[in-house]
Amino acid sequence: MDHRSRLRGTGLNRIPGTQSRAPRVPLPFHVEQEAREGEDWEREPPRQRPPIYEPPESEELPDNVTVSKPAPYWEGTAVIDGEFKELKLTDYRGKYLVFFFYPLDFTFVCPTEIIAFGDRLEEFRSINTEVVACSVDSQFTHLAWINTPRRQGGLGPIRIPLLSDLTHQISKDYGVYLEDSGHTL
Repeated sequence: MDHRSRLRGTGLNRIPGTQSRAPRVPLPFHVEQEAREGEDWEREPPRQRPPIYEPPESEELPDNVTVSKPAPYWEGTAVIDGEFKELKLTDYRGKYLVFFFYPLDFTFVCPTEIIAFGDRLEEFRSINTEVVACSVDSQFTHLAWINTPRRQGGLGPIRIPLLSDLTHQISKDYGVYLEDSGHTL
């Protein structure tokens, strides 16, 4: 047996300072077969990743949420500038309102969006628009969250109201409450 054949595949027969070729990525069987038969072929396109959110089969809105109709009425306790205040939908009559829901306080995704809304509040106000965030947490949890520094997982001082929906009624009225998990989308 030749000494070179014993070293084949071990990398020991490489010339110092050269790189070995990367292994060939295997092609799907039908592509390999077509290539062997001399037919034109291309690599299979990369598979599409499934969407993060799959819309439901039915795009029906809850009975009480209708496009071009008034939004369902709500009222509750909110944390505004570090204080508890009663807040209701009619407080925003004559203005546009960005009213959004988030699942829970002290989660890792929600703060980025809430902070972004808070940081651009003046831009919203310049176009006669207010912003209110709502979750199923209590007003006490909201207060603790804004009193916790951002580097420790809190919101820090925030300029938009955080509305408490402890009874889940507002979330249900807007069709965003998830019964299985006990919080909103």
